[in-house]
Amino acid sequence: MNIQDKDIVFVTPTVGSIWLFYQQFLLNKFFPNSPKILVNGNRRWDFNLGKNCVWYDFINKAILDAPQCKYFVHIDEDCFLINKEGILDSIHRLENSTDSLAGPIDNMWPIRGGNPYALNSFFMIGKTNDLKSVWEKFDINLRFKHLNIDLPEIPEHKIEDEPYYNFFWNYLQQKKTIQAIKAGFDKETNSTTLLASNDSIFAHHMWYTRHWYKNDIFVSLTHRQRYLLMRKKLNKTFNITVFKLLSSMDYKQYIPIVYTAIFVKNYRRVKKRLLK
Repeated sequence: MNIQDKDIVFVTPTVGSIWLFYQQFLLNKFFPNSPKILVNGNRRWDFNLGKNCVWYDFINKAILDAPQCKYFVHIDEDCFLINKEGILDSIHRLENSTDSLAGPIDNMWPIRGGNPYALNSFFMIGKTNDLKSVWEKFDINLRFKHLNIDLPEIPEHKIEDEPYYNFFWNYLQQKKTIQAIKAGFDKETNSTTLLASNDSIFAHHMWYTRHWYKNDIFVSLTHRQRYLLMRKKLNKTFNITVFKLLSSMDYKQYIPIVYTAIFVKNYRRVKKRLLK
């Protein structure tokens, strides 16, 4: 099967961080003719809003803004592709199976201990037609206990460890199966790696984008150390320059996101001072 760029849409929820420039540069390098859609992650981040929570915005973006695409990739701004082959490998595996969705299970060592029936949403790849079908019958109140599945051997509070797990429960409830993409751990940057079928790394996920500049320890390094090490690694590997980064961004999408980020940050700061 010949998979072309135009068959794949990449959707990224973002707060407008500097790391989005790296992520978009790499997406454009490997998939120059694929649509790239940004979702403004600076507002409506409240799961009490149900389907109006911004987490679910990527669904309509993939379905309505890129209806010609057969596959969608939901990828966080701190998830950096390092080759094209891993994406194509994941799509081929999906296409040669009855599975509808693929990604790293949310029980990966040593970062996460969530429900192994769910994925972590930093990277998901799926069939757009199946996404549309699931969304049409989506039950926002569906929980793991409503499924006829044996409980995993994890602490009870981890069963619904993330509020977006209902996305995966809806797939399973509608008899659509989910495929695991193998994950590893890079000790140099303390990042989660995604592995293709031959166990080669095709992406790094850094975690904690909003805190990247802080000196909080994450496994064995500070966030700042980890991110700067990754920047150095990417710059060297792909000969990245500031000009190339700036040229990679779709500013029609980016500027409103940054504007919202500045407004929200200043609003919270003012509110905090007023409430003192």
